[in-house]
Amino acid sequence: PPPPPPPPSSNTTAPAALVANATVSDASPCQYTTVTVRVHTARAASPVSGASVTSTWHYKTSTPTEAGTTGASGYADLSRYISGASAGYRVVVDARATEGGETATASTSFTPRAC
Repeated sequence: PPPPPPPPSSNTTAPAALVANATVSDASPCQYTTVTVRVHTARAASPVSGASVTSTWHYKTSTPTEAGTTGASGYADLSRYISGASAGYRVVVDARATEGGETATASTSFTPRAC
């Protein structure tokens, strides 16, 4: 009889999971300024470029979105002019990154203040 087939190569491991992290440029910005949420995507600590990123900004009375694409360093900067956002109300920003059919989520927040 023929010999059994060789075992699968140990180099056929699944790709590392997509991970996302979100940070905010200012955790307590003045009203009527611009806030930037920076989303970083990576697989096994290596930046992922070309990921589609969407953010949802949960204000007291609205939930607008911003979208972008990560660059070579794995970062996407999503900015909004916050106008007269309710001072003292914590705004949560949920980010969703998608690449290669995989999705990762992250969240950050800021609390506007009157200046």
